[in-house]
Amino acid sequence: MGRFFKVFIFLVCIIAVWPLPASNGSKLEILFTGETHSRLYPCDCPLSPDGGLARRANAIKEIQEKNSAVIVLDAGGVFAGGKYDDSTQGKQADQQRNDANLKAMELMGYDVIAIGDEELAFGREYLVTKIANSPISFVSANVYLPDGNLLAKPYVIKQFGELRVGVIGLTTPELAEGEYRKEAEGLRVSEPIQEVNKLLPVIEEQTDIIIVLSHLGEELSKKLVMEVSGIDLLINAHRKKSARPFDQINETIFAQFS
Repeated sequence: MGRFFKVFIFLVCIIAVWPLPASNGSKLEILFTGETHSRLYPCDCPLSPDGGLARRANAIKEIQEKNSAVIVLDAGGVFAGGKYDDSTQGKQADQQRNDANLKAMELMGYDVIAIGDEELAFGREYLVTKIANSPISFVSANVYLPDGNLLAKPYVIKQFGELRVGVIGLTTPELAEGEYRKEAEGLRVSEPIQEVNKLLPVIEEQTDIIIVLSHLGEELSKKLVMEVSGIDLLINAHRKKSARPFDQINETIFAQFS
C-alpha cells in the first residue's frame, strides 16, 4: 500500500473513521454508501429518525470542505424498486425517484458506483443509458453484454495530487438467476475472483491504493480477499451476515455496513 489514508464510512448519517498505517503522510478520505435503494427521506424510526439525502449531502459537504482529497463511492444497490425498497410505489414512481436520486448523487460529488443486481430494476436499456450519460463512473468487472463487451468499465483510477486510487467494481453472480433474471437475460456474469486476478497486475502498476466495491455478499467477498492479495480496502454492500462493520483479513481492510 505505501500510503496513509483514513476510511470514512457513511450510513444513515453516521460517520466512522478507520485509520491505516502509512509511509509518507498523505491522506485520502473515503466516503461510501451501499444498499440505499434511492431512499430520499429520513427513516420513520420512532427512536432515531435519521438518514435521508439532505443529511447525507450535508455530511459529505462538510468533509469535502475540510479536505480536497475525498473520494465518494457506492458499493451498489442504488436503484429504487425491488423487495428491499420499502418506499416502492410502483415502477413509474420508483423510476422518477431513481432519477432524482442519481441527480442528487451527482450533485453530492459521487465518483464511482458499483453495479449491483438492483441496478437492473428498470431493465437493461435504462441502466445502459444511465451508464453512458452519468458523470459518475459505473463499474463492474464481471458483467458482459451479449456482444462480449463489458456492461461498464471494470475499474476507474482517480488522482488526488500524487495519490492514485484504483476502484474495481464486482457484481453478484446471482444477477442471472435472482429477482432481475428477466431483465438480465442476455448478460453473462463471470467468476469475480478470476476477473480480479486478471486486473490486479494491470492496476497495481498505475495506482497507490486499490479499492474493491463488492456487490458479491459477505461470504464471497471474504473468500476473494483471502485468496487474492493486493487489495487495500474491500467494501461489501450485499447479503451481510456479520454485525462487524470492519475487519482485517490478511492485508485487506474489509468493510460493510453495521
